[in-house]
Amino acid sequence: MGLQVMPPGIREFLCYLRFYSLTHYGFVSSIRGDGANPAAPRAPVRFAGHRENAMARPRHEHPTPGELEILQVLWERGPCTVREVMEALAPGRHRAYTTVMSLMNVMFDKGLVKRQPRGRAFVYRPVETRKKTLSAMVGDLLGRAFDGSAAAMVTHLLEEAKLSEDELDEIGEAIDAHRRERGER
Repeated sequence: MGLQVMPPGIREFLCYLRFYSLTHYGFVSSIRGDGANPAAPRAPVRFAGHRENAMARPRHEHPTPGELEILQVLWERGPCTVREVMEALAPGRHRAYTTVMSLMNVMFDKGLVKRQPRGRAFVYRPVETRKKTLSAMVGDLLGRAFDGSAAAMVTHLLEEAKLSEDELDEIGEAIDAHRRERGER
C-alpha cells in the first residue's frame, strides 16, 4: 500500500529527497536493493572529475582588500557591531548586512578579529594593531615582490606614485629621523 496511496508528485519528491540527501552528504544508500547490510559503514560517493573543495578559495595569510576596509573601520572607531561597521563603510558603496556579517565571520575564523556577544549581536575588535598588520603586509610585499630590497621598493614607489612636494618632503623627513635614530649623519 504505502507509496501507491500517495498523491501524485509526492513519490517523485520523496525519491528526489532521498537522492539529494545521499549525494549531498556524500554517502551511498544502505537501501540499494542488493541486500546490503544497513549496519555496514557507508562509503563516500565519488563522481568523475570530483575534487575535494574544488571551489574553495585559497586562505590568505594577510587581510583581503574587503577585510582591510573593515579593519580600517575597527581601528578608527574601536569595537563595533556588524551594523556599525556597515554604516561606517564607504557611504557611496552599499553592502547588504548579511554580506558584511559573512565577511566579519570569515575574519573571525581567520583570527583577524575577536568578537564578544552583546545582546543579540556580536561586538568585533581587531586582534592586531594597525601598525603590526600593515608591517606584516609590507614585509610580505618586500620579500615576495622586491626580493627583500627596501631600496628597490622605495625606488619603485617614488617612480610609480604621483607624490606631491609635501609628500616628498614628509618622506625626506622620515628618512632623516630614521638616520638620527640609528646615530648616523
